[in-house]
Amino acid sequence: MKKIFLLVALILSVACPVCLANGINSVERIGVILIGGSDFKSQGFYRYAKEHLDDENHRYIVDAGDELQTKYLNFWIDKGELEEQEAKKKDLLDFVKYSGYDKILYLIAADPVTESRRTGIFGIGMYVRTSVQIRGFLCDSENILATHVSNKDGDSETSDLRARRDAFNKALHDMGDYFPEYMAKRNSGE
Repeated sequence: MKKIFLLVALILSVACPVCLANGINSVERIGVILIGGSDFKSQGFYRYAKEHLDDENHRYIVDAGDELQTKYLNFWIDKGELEEQEAKKKDLLDFVKYSGYDKILYLIAADPVTESRRTGIFGIGMYVRTSVQIRGFLCDSENILATHVSNKDGDSETSDLRARRDAFNKALHDMGDYFPEYMAKRNSGE
């Protein structure tokens, strides 16, 4: 009986780490890089990206934040530049390899267009509307897998920052409706 128990324990001790490793590796890691003005590179915007793009079925894991943005800056520094440059297709694909992620979703935000006007009888109120365009490029190390453009407006009665956040949040919600189908596909063409 002891020999059977030891044999089973030996088999499990060899099989379990292999099964766990395969399980961890089967979930793809997808990074989100925000390219645009510093307005869009804050914890609030990273949170919107993760919130709208994360997979509730756990087919992939989304990562966005300062650490990944710094890795993107270091990529450009290693190329001999002191700041981010306008990326070409080759740069987008090369950064996927450099980053260590399975895929990268690049969100390129154009400069927002903001208009404001005074409201109320004496003009003491304020109404702000901001329009944001975000172009999304989902890449692996060999191809651009999917693209999507989202144009959204945001409104606020208090500040242009809130209007920008509202527009960005709506655009990311749109991206979150579009990209998961492509993010969940395996690189092997699954």
